[in-house]
Amino acid sequence: MLRFAYYSLLLFVFSCVLSSCDSNITNMGQSIRPEGDQIKVATDTFRLSTANVFVEKMYNRPDSLLLGTFKDDRYGTTYADILARFEAAFDSVGFRYPDGAVPDSTFLLLSYRSWFGADNSAMSVKVYEMNQGKYLDYYTYYPTNIDVAEYCDQTVLLGDDVFSAGDSTQTIRLKLTDDFTQRLFENTREFTDEEDFFNRFNGLYITSPLGDATMMYLNSVAMVLYYHYDAMVAGKDTTFVNTTNYIVDGAVVNRFLHPDAEQVKDYLAVRDSINYVASPANIYTQVNVPLRRMVRQMKDSIGDKRLIVNGANVRVEVKDTKNEMEDSDITVPLPDNMLLMKKDEVDAFFRDEGLPTDSVVYTAYSSADSCYTFNIAAYITREIQKVSDSTTGELQIEQMPEQLELMMLPVRVVLSSTSSGSSTLSEVSQQVLINGVTIRSGSDKTRPMTIDLVYCGF
Repeated sequence: MLRFAYYSLLLFVFSCVLSSCDSNITNMGQSIRPEGDQIKVATDTFRLSTANVFVEKMYNRPDSLLLGTFKDDRYGTTYADILARFEAAFDSVGFRYPDGAVPDSTFLLLSYRSWFGADNSAMSVKVYEMNQGKYLDYYTYYPTNIDVAEYCDQTVLLGDDVFSAGDSTQTIRLKLTDDFTQRLFENTREFTDEEDFFNRFNGLYITSPLGDATMMYLNSVAMVLYYHYDAMVAGKDTTFVNTTNYIVDGAVVNRFLHPDAEQVKDYLAVRDSINYVASPANIYTQVNVPLRRMVRQMKDSIGDKRLIVNGANVRVEVKDTKNEMEDSDITVPLPDNMLLMKKDEVDAFFRDEGLPTDSVVYTAYSSADSCYTFNIAAYITREIQKVSDSTTGELQIEQMPEQLELMMLPVRVVLSSTSSGSSTLSEVSQQVLINGVTIRSGSDKTRPMTIDLVYCGF
């Protein structure tokens, strides 16, 4: 009887223990972890300040050469012309025309894949010889505001024509002067190597002074010199007609001018709710990120825990301003892709043919919500690591820059296929085609540009 009472009491205690464990099973991990080790997750939003930056130049090797003038009521006027060096074929011993060769004529061929603007608007082409004793170097990146006078004084006009994009068969065939044909033939009748040829013929300056509604997108520029010579064939005197081709291959500069930039600047000066991004080499938007204030607030929120930035999304919202000014009949397309990067690293990035990294963030336009979104979490993390004590992990926040000055600009990208079937970004260059977008600034009254942070401490 006594043994039965003992076992009954033992069974009762065991049942109570099981009941207690079951009721607290979901809190078991937290019970074991000390309160100070809990991971704390938080979010914050900060308003950004922005500014329009009027671009004087860029460095680029364009895959489309622009020629012409296009005026847009919103983004202003873009004028484009071309300085080009030509190459001629030669072999190990150089080049030589056949004995007795006589030059006939020379034509400049401008082939274009497409154009932007009005297909029936008249535009002109004028061609001048680069006669200042300088030619372009293939290995040099020239600025798009290059001084034409250093290469050409525009006194030797070789040819001109008036046409419209829609009337042509996508090749402009322009006859150059007979005097130029004779000089080109005599100067390059015989040469030993590439440099010898360039010293004999520096190149051409191609401009379009007439029209403001069409921009040609050229995909090749070439010259063809026609000549004939006589030779004996099977005992008969025979006349042969042949050609020499001179092509533009890399050593070329597309110059861009924006003659009414001051008017656009004045317009934007009284409209602080918007910013512009327009190409080519026209207007970019500077985005100022309050780095020190953000990190201080995040650190205050998590206390003495280690700070980890999980997300830092800069949302750039496209704004429709059609009711704010008179629109042109032709709508400028939005940039498909944008970069956000440090302002003082832009020129070097493109001269060195860089690719996006933690500090150069690339994004594509989202038509679903009419915005561009840049995640700069890795960039902010890198800035935090710069001021973190290697031993204690303590942040020296006062050593951080007060703000990050970033530049937002339009780009063209090339995607390459990998062996797994996916795509990878293999090339980035500044946008040279006509593009433009109006975005909400950091001063917009309803939806200013902001950065949304998600971070944690542990």
